[in-house]
Amino acid sequence: MTRLFISLYFAITFGLVIINLSGEWLWQLLSESESQAPSKVEQSITNMVSVYQHVYKSTYQAQGVTQAQQTLRELLEAQPLTYSIEPSVNFAFLTEQQIALNAMQPLFLYVSETTAEVYIPLDEQQILVLGPIAIAEPIAQASWLAMTLKLLAYGLLALLILAWSYPLWRDLNTLKGYTHRISSGDLDIKNKLKPHSIVFPLGLAFENMARRIRELLDFQKQMMQAVSHDIRTPLARLKFSLAIDAHSESSKANMLTDISEIEQLVEGMLTYGRLESAEPDLNIERVNMYELASNLIEKLNRNTHKIYDDNLADNEVIKINLNCPESLTWECDGYLIERALQNLLTNAQRHATSTVLLTLEVKNKSLVMTVADDGCGIPEDQMERIFTPFARIDSSRNKNSGGFGLGLAIVNKITHWHDGHITVKNSTCFESGESKTTGATFIISL
Repeated sequence: MTRLFISLYFAITFGLVIINLSGEWLWQLLSESESQAPSKVEQSITNMVSVYQHVYKSTYQAQGVTQAQQTLRELLEAQPLTYSIEPSVNFAFLTEQQIALNAMQPLFLYVSETTAEVYIPLDEQQILVLGPIAIAEPIAQASWLAMTLKLLAYGLLALLILAWSYPLWRDLNTLKGYTHRISSGDLDIKNKLKPHSIVFPLGLAFENMARRIRELLDFQKQMMQAVSHDIRTPLARLKFSLAIDAHSESSKANMLTDISEIEQLVEGMLTYGRLESAEPDLNIERVNMYELASNLIEKLNRNTHKIYDDNLADNEVIKINLNCPESLTWECDGYLIERALQNLLTNAQRHATSTVLLTLEVKNKSLVMTVADDGCGIPEDQMERIFTPFARIDSSRNKNSGGFGLGLAIVNKITHWHDGHITVKNSTCFESGESKTTGATFIISL
């Protein structure tokens, strides 16, 4: 709206300035052309000039200056004119005016819009001054000219406002079409407004809103599908355990495991739902990254067991190694960063063969956190989708292959909130001239 107000303000202001300047220019141009056109009175005086000059010159040559002036006065008294004969030294004319007088041409000097004084050179020393004389009556002409210029100015202003408002009206109709499409369920909105349009940001907002609605609907669909599948399985096992023998120790243990599995699914869904619903208020502070990583690794090394592999004992743990300077600190939300690292490390422990390495370092003014394992890696065609909710590499949804598909989606969301990005790649080695995958590496850069 600010851009709209500013553009309208400058359009009207610029239009008024241009109209004012052009009006003054046209007024002066037309006024000068009218003033330069000789009126009937001017033409009549010009015709008399030669008579006055001839009478004065002939009398002057025959009888002298005094008699020439007397004869000219007698001739002028017969006319209803105010006159005087003055020495030329009494006047100071402009250069172009003096040139005209020296050429014995009359000079009209206006004292008002309708009156003028006429200077007629008689000889090199004497000038006949007539006036003031009513030369013209331009009141009616000036009134007509002013009215014409006013109508022209209003017309130009109307055209300017039309030129400004028509694209706005057209673009607002386009936005109206977007609202009708969204209300009818068509969410495939692409902003077709031009970047220089005043309402271009509104078009982008509509496009982003439609995209966001699509994402939420897709998330809801994926969540319902995942929940219906993941909850149905442990519930079926619970029913089976109850049907066989609900009082045996093994049945109770299995039921507790199924209940725990349902609780983990619900907790993961609620966590991602909170992260997805709105932008959080990050608690940004200076965090000692070495202490955060050390405490997290100590907890995971102590409590995490690779229980999904029957070939390993329950007390066998994939140890996590840390490579981080003890003095490394960074401004971030420590709780969320710890949650993201925990998700990556537990995934790495689940898929590693013998070791997991967490590396924290500063590169190019960015905090780079790397989690690498020596497992089987990630298929190339799955790398782009593993950060979406409920995405799993194993389409069979076997719990031995992972959790519920929310851990990496949460990591991606936390990284995005810190204005960072996350990438994944496979570590490779060469054996007998062939490339072999030796594990996955996740890299977060803040």
